[in-house]
Amino acid sequence: MHMNSFQLFATLFVLTVSLATADTKYDYALPGSDGWTHLYQPPFEKPTEVPVSNPGRKQMFDLLRPHGTKEAKVPIQFEGSLKAFRNWALFTGESQDKSGKPIAFEGNGNSDTVALYLNTVEGWMLVDFSFGHSDVFYEIWIEKYGMPKSLLGFPE
Repeated sequence: MHMNSFQLFATLFVLTVSLATADTKYDYALPGSDGWTHLYQPPFEKPTEVPVSNPGRKQMFDLLRPHGTKEAKVPIQFEGSLKAFRNWALFTGESQDKSGKPIAFEGNGNSDTVALYLNTVEGWMLVDFSFGHSDVFYEIWIEKYGMPKSLLGFPE
């Protein structure tokens, strides 16, 4: 098949424009813009603690609680940090029983708890979690799920 000069020009033009804009930052959702606020709820411009008054906080813990209760075999509550940024949230802390006593999970015998959430069109979804781990294994969630590095304090 032979290209005529118009087809060749059009192909080269599209290729040139594609290469020129391939590294251009998508600016619809710059921090502070209406696009940012539309896309990210809560619209935190850096990893920020989700306030207790935010209904998403309760929703996220309600998604995690059945898994911890199943492992601990007692009703649980959570103590720690729940930070959100963009459409991600990360809880790091511990699981406790209703009296506030740390729960020692089988395996490593500690109460360490971590959970990763993604905010979707259907609300917050639990992506991954762990109870009673002994290290910061969840750093791999940056690569595995695309979690923002800054949720763990790393520069983006």
